[in-house]
Amino acid sequence: MPRWARVCARLFFAWYLLALVAIVLLKNGMALHALPHEPPPWHWRVNLIPLRMVTQYMSRYSAFAVARFNLVGNVVAFVPFGFFLPLLGLRRAGWAHTLLWALAASLCIELLQLIFSLGSADVDDLLLNVLGAALGYALFAAGLHLLAHRLAARAQLH
Repeated sequence: MPRWARVCARLFFAWYLLALVAIVLLKNGMALHALPHEPPPWHWRVNLIPLRMVTQYMSRYSAFAVARFNLVGNVVAFVPFGFFLPLLGLRRAGWAHTLLWALAASLCIELLQLIFSLGSADVDDLLLNVLGAALGYALFAAGLHLLAHRLAARAQLH
């Protein structure tokens, strides 16, 4: 990848990470200086049971639009992460490495939400975020595969 493209990819990835953190931690117009003085007990805001919230969302028909937004949003939010991490030229950024970094980033966001009482910490969010990163990595791998085939076909023509 040319140097200018690598610089652009890094800048876009940094912008994406800042936007992701801002959207998650400053949602609903909340700012860190406006934190509640006495947050609810931590156990009210933590879900450690996998797929618990997903099944609750799917069982509530009246809140299906909100559920769909939350579920799809958690997946879509990490698609760029899975795409850009290997694109940045990290040779060891295979699928496992990319998904581990996505898990670590998602865990940091969930812990910040819990610590600053900015939402709930949910294992389902971790799973959905890693799924999004996997989809992003699949898009990256498919693009790389197509590019390799085009370059090989071009080389055969010459």
